[in-house]
Amino acid sequence: MADDDVLKWWESEKQKHLDAAQALKDKADEDFRSLTDKERDKVREHLTQATEFQQKIQDRVDNDKLDMSIKELGRQLTTSPTDEVIDTAAARTWADAFLGSDIYRGMKSLGGLPEKFNSGVVKFTAAVGDPLLPQTGTNADAIGETFVPTLETPGLRQQPVTLADLFDQVQVTQGNSVRYPILKSRTRADGQVISPGEEKPYAEYTFDDVTETLEKRAAFVAVAEEYLEDAPFLRPFLNRDLPFMVRQNEEAAFAQDLYTTVTSFADANDISGGTGIWDAILAGVTDIRINFFAEPDALFIHPLDWAAAAVQKANTAGTYMSGGPNATPSRDLWGSPARVVISTTAVQGFPIVGAFGIGGKVYRKGEVRLDASNSHEDFFQRNLVAIRAEVRSVLGITYPEAFTKIDLAS
Repeated sequence: MADDDVLKWWESEKQKHLDAAQALKDKADEDFRSLTDKERDKVREHLTQATEFQQKIQDRVDNDKLDMSIKELGRQLTTSPTDEVIDTAAARTWADAFLGSDIYRGMKSLGGLPEKFNSGVVKFTAAVGDPLLPQTGTNADAIGETFVPTLETPGLRQQPVTLADLFDQVQVTQGNSVRYPILKSRTRADGQVISPGEEKPYAEYTFDDVTETLEKRAAFVAVAEEYLEDAPFLRPFLNRDLPFMVRQNEEAAFAQDLYTTVTSFADANDISGGTGIWDAILAGVTDIRINFFAEPDALFIHPLDWAAAAVQKANTAGTYMSGGPNATPSRDLWGSPARVVISTTAVQGFPIVGAFGIGGKVYRKGEVRLDASNSHEDFFQRNLVAIRAEVRSVLGITYPEAFTKIDLAS
């Protein structure tokens, strides 16, 4: 099969998988429902297959470009130079070395320097006594610094990211917004018996059409090229830490959105903690079971509130209600299979218990992107590299009634 035919076949296979994934999503949208677990797995499978074909296409394109570059460079280096050849080994300055390099002579042989070019790295051995390298008579200048491959971060400990994982995750493939319907009301089953021939009860539904615009979270840092070159452990650190900072930014925004939505919900049922933290938590669990008909899957709570719950005793001299100092405090919420998420992004004094997996979704367009460039402002002149991490996402709360805020102060 010819190369062009292979590329066309890969492209058609990629499009076939993308169309199949979109068809599953469209079918769910038409039915005003979320994808089932089976459908979601199938969408992921199609997207994985499409990505693999796209990678094959990109690899072939990159290989073709590389092949053309090799051939062009070979043509340049075999062209007879018209300039005087300068021995780069004896060059005393960078300019001498560059003017005598194969790169420069190859470009000159093609009719002159282009409007924009990159010299690459020109290496040369300076002559003894070079004024750029003053001789001190000692070996001190020849001893380089040694970087220890660890990073100290006093006072900069990181808050773990936990809230976003509680919600169902949805990948946005097109546009900069998300549109979804919210079921506002429907007629409830009342056990009415219908005799043959009688008119059947009307099932009435009302919906709200919601549009959420994706929000961008970002982190930016400038790093000296020398650090990236001489301390290579910084590269993997930044590759991990910058995206993590973006997630932290996202987490704080999601926590604020969650509290705003739950607080402003007209039928919000704040639970009083006057009878004790554990009793208030049970009241919140029960509220969701009664009013939302679901089992809570998480408690979102500030560390100080969780510590207050952990040290509660049956009485002043009694045993601890949860674990005690010689055991792990229980994270079981009155028999509910819920996960306790302890985070400083939770509002102290107001933990939230909820059915997070059903109650909302995190919509993201791609994952965290990491880009680097020395073209920012005067960074090229100053040997700096700008590294940027960003993500586009939004939290959509579909069922505010799936969450109950507990007021521990009342």
